[in-house]
Amino acid sequence: MIITYIAWSILFLGFYILNRDYASLPEQVPTKYNFDGSIQNRGPKGMLYVLVGVGFFVGLLMTAINFMEDIGEASLVLEVIHLITQLLFTYIIYQTIKITKGAAKGLDFIFYTLLLAVMLLPLYLAFCI
Repeated sequence: MIITYIAWSILFLGFYILNRDYASLPEQVPTKYNFDGSIQNRGPKGMLYVLVGVGFFVGLLMTAINFMEDIGEASLVLEVIHLITQLLFTYIIYQTIKITKGAAKGLDFIFYTLLLAVMLLPLYLAFCI
């Protein structure tokens, strides 16, 4: 349960960071990255709100499943997926803002660590529970 609250807090942190820096962002921001983390495509800065929207939808879905269904121990796995997903979306927003301000070149190892975690940690938890 506490993990769900942390995940929602991280989503709202991403929304706060985006709103705080939105006015200072250029009209075109990175919207697509290559596998090596370099920028592949740029688009309107409003596209960053899509990440917040998807994060909100994912959060609603996972929270609803967790509270409506009695899934027992699998609840922890779902909460961890929710948390890592929110971390991933918030990190992409944060890193994109850094890139547009010239403080970074692309996505880095933190992104790939979170991506790997969202894929492998739930499997690990599912087999250990």
